[in-house]
Amino acid sequence: MEELMSRISGKIISYPDCIEDIQEIILKTDQESYHYCIVYLLLLKEQIIKIPETEKDKDVFNDYFERLKAHARKVSGTEWLQMIENAEYSVYKEEKEEENRLDLLINFVMETLIRTSTADMERLVDGYLQEEMNDPRTETKTQINVSLVVIEEVLDNLAKLPEKEARESAKTVSILLTEEHVPLLLKYLGKLSKIILISLYLNNRLVYDALHREFIKTQSLEEMTLLVDFPEIDIDEVIVYLYKNSGILKVLDAIIKTRLIHREKIVNAVIEYIKTGSRTKTIGFIRENLGCFLEIIEKIGLGCEEVLFLAEKESSLLRYAFQMMAEIKSEMTDKKKKPLNLQKKEKRLSNLISALSTELSNGSDEETKEFIMQSHEIDPDLLSKVCIGLFRAKQPSDEIRSALSKLVTKKTSTSFVFTAMPYLKDIQKYDLMEEYLVDDVSLTLFTRIIKKPEEILMQAHKLNIQPGKRIIHLCFARPEIFTDRILSMAIEEITKMDVLPALFMETVKNSLKLFSNMKPFLATLIKREWTKLFTNNQAELLALLESVGQAAPEILLTVDESELTKIISKSNLLQKRVKEYLIKQPAYIQNKYKSLLNP
Repeated sequence: MEELMSRISGKIISYPDCIEDIQEIILKTDQESYHYCIVYLLLLKEQIIKIPETEKDKDVFNDYFERLKAHARKVSGTEWLQMIENAEYSVYKEEKEEENRLDLLINFVMETLIRTSTADMERLVDGYLQEEMNDPRTETKTQINVSLVVIEEVLDNLAKLPEKEARESAKTVSILLTEEHVPLLLKYLGKLSKIILISLYLNNRLVYDALHREFIKTQSLEEMTLLVDFPEIDIDEVIVYLYKNSGILKVLDAIIKTRLIHREKIVNAVIEYIKTGSRTKTIGFIRENLGCFLEIIEKIGLGCEEVLFLAEKESSLLRYAFQMMAEIKSEMTDKKKKPLNLQKKEKRLSNLISALSTELSNGSDEETKEFIMQSHEIDPDLLSKVCIGLFRAKQPSDEIRSALSKLVTKKTSTSFVFTAMPYLKDIQKYDLMEEYLVDDVSLTLFTRIIKKPEEILMQAHKLNIQPGKRIIHLCFARPEIFTDRILSMAIEEITKMDVLPALFMETVKNSLKLFSNMKPFLATLIKREWTKLFTNNQAELLALLESVGQAAPEILLTVDESELTKIISKSNLLQKRVKEYLIKQPAYIQNKYKSLLNP
């Protein structure tokens, strides 16, 4: 685009070329490069277009011109709307093309002088007449020697004009400027940058280039932000100053936001600069322009803390931060490497986990869910630590709970399962007992998660025999938790099942061994549930009756005599206890069971 601008500057533009230029500008410019539209509209006003005399050609060109204005309004800012609306173009006519630049200067200076006082006017005229004059025979029309005083007065009044009038007069001023006027231009650049720079760029490249060079050399960092108003910037020269003063990052920040053409060079320069320059300022620059660096963030060589800082603006970086933490954790646990300063590294990792959890809690449920699903593939054990802090700060939504429910069924770590378990449905918690309730520590965790201990004991009877036995044994080893009251409640609930589980009788027998005061309760239970016990568990029932001691005869005498006979015929101990019990009873009871006393 810049090549197009310089190619047509200062020439008569042919009709076909101008049509092609407008089409190219409309096609290739957007909100990032709208200034080319503005420059071209200004250029059309200053240059001459050679349009054929036919009405058709005039109408066609006018249509393209209006399209260019419409496109410029769409992609530029509101400050340009008035200028675009008033944009015009000049048509070539068969008459003298060269302007009398001296007359233009005189007219403009006269207009300027009219705005000043009489005393000022006399001072300016005297100053001008005292300037050294060139020989008129060797002086060209574009080489008029204009005094510095006059130029300063012109620039001062140009800055006071309304923008439209200032733009109309800018070309007249620009073509008269020489390199000796650069200091004056620097003085007024803050007020005239949007007006004079474009005009210089189109009409006086020699002065424009000199101004550009001097501006970079002499201006303060605050003033350097005006570089964005220069139509063409020597970005390499600006980047050189970065190594002299890190403050130039502010200037690069303004350029990278407005000048798409320079972004790649600035990004590459910043990546190189961060290795040796001010890291804090560079990270701040990257954060403010994160979109330019996002795709290559992993190649910059940032620390995990720095990535977390950037993640405050872009949550997708949290996954990269987690990956870095996983690498730190891996190095710490690598027995071959034997890391130095292990305690410091553990503290650092702990702080990183805390910072990551906090940042996650500020995100949406969808972002959090996506993070958990992706990070679980990297390190579920580390993820469990992150989730502890996250769920403490923010309770997981139903969407996140659903994700946790899926992850615990996959290959995962024990720590992640116990971190996720409080947020699962009860039925899934019970299913996890078979695999994860394996020792005293895991039993303690389960009792914290499943608030009713009797539920653990009861659900253990529904599992396969071996894991069920293991869990029941662990429960009986913790009588301070699984008290006689808890056992009674669990046994009571189990008896409500249609079919008593295989481990039920063993639980009852162990309960009696652990808590002798449970005999009355168990005796009543056996009486009530005799039919279930006798039908499906005769061997276990026999062993249980033998273990209840003197309560056994009372229980046995409550059942049918035929069943009683079957039971005691299989146990000499029970037969003996029944006889001893009957001998002590009244005669009518002895008569009822005389077949047992005299077999």
